[in-house]
Amino acid sequence: MNADQYRAALKRLGLSQAAAARFFGVSSVTARRWALRGEPPRAVELILLVLILDGLTPDELIDPEEEEAILESLA
Repeated sequence: MNADQYRAALKRLGLSQAAAARFFGVSSVTARRWALRGEPPRAVELILLVLILDGLTPDELIDPEEEEAILESLA
């Protein structure tokens, strides 16, 4: 995913670079670097593509309660 595609994906999802940084758990510097130079990690690219393909926002990806239950089941 190049920089233009990354920025377009964020725009399509209504995410600012700061919101993307929070969502992916990275610094704002890292998110800005992806927006300027592209090449986010493959996992980030795939998550963005899945969100777009499924018509979801990051908030709709997983319910916080469901996330907690899943994490507890993995312990």
